Amino acid sequence: MNKKTNNKLVLLALLIILAIIAIFFFKNNFSKPQLVGEIDNQSLKVHYIDVGQGDAMLVQYNGKNMLIDSGSKSSSDKILTYLDDLNIKTIDIVVATHPNEDHMGNMAAIVKKYSVLSFYAPKVTVNQYFFESLVTELNNKKLKITPVYAGSSINFDPNIKISVFWPEENKTYTNLNDYCIVMSLKYGNNSFLFTGDVESANEKKILQYGYDVEADVLKVAHHGSKTSSSKEFLDAVNGKYAIIEVGLNNPYGHPSKTTIDELTSRGYKIYRTDLNGSIVVTSNGNTIKISTNK
Repeated sequence: MNKKTNNKLVLLALLIILAIIAIFFFKNNFSKPQLVGEIDNQSLKVHYIDVGQGDAMLVQYNGKNMLIDSGSKSSSDKILTYLDDLNIKTIDIVVATHPNEDHMGNMAAIVKKYSVLSFYAPKVTVNQYFFESLVTELNNKKLKITPVYAGSSINFDPNIKISVFWPEENKTYTNLNDYCIVMSLKYGNNSFLFTGDVESANEKKILQYGYDVEADVLKVAHHGSKTSSSKEFLDAVNGKYAIIEVGLNNPYGHPSKTTIDELTSRGYKIYRTDLNGSIVVTSNGNTIKISTNK
């Protein structure tokens, strides 16, 4: 073997070694593309907190927190203890769906106690103590209320899409429930629908406007009242799990038998805070797991 041939073999061996090193480097330093819903291997958690006859939900993802409603003043210990047990210090987003006491009763205490970064609510005010106290605490923290209406969105995390379907912009209503924020949260292939106290007439309008309300998990509107959860709306949601935030032996008869029957006939798995306590839904973007504390 001549010298020239030998040099070529040495060069080829070096190239092979370099190629092997390069393959090893790229394999170990660059992760493969991940599937939709497994963007960062993070779990989304949605807590439907048992606050008796009222609504309070906490969304957690990637170290961030979003609180939707806060229950009535009589449930103050329940929600504050729940948040403290989770070691909550900062709430990135607070959403007050509408100014009814059983949804906003503890908002002043929440804003006062925790570091709240942004506050969303419909554009309506009421002359009631819980609302006036909230405004005082917001002013103390130099926070403004960001109005929310159909067609707007809430920026919580790049991997999560939050779309608002109700209320209509620049409209005045006589019923406070008509101002109620209805919004969808989508993470990967899983979706959640938060309905507050929206009633059937506005459910119909949401569908007429063409909003996509389909969701795996439905927060049943108005504590399961028969004035909400119309057949057409439930058909459009086409969900798997229905969660009712309701107080045990409440004086309103919530949830109504009509609503329970409609959900059952569509194959929903029903969870209720009066029977199941606080409910935690965990999603990896593809699958959903549900746990309760009762």
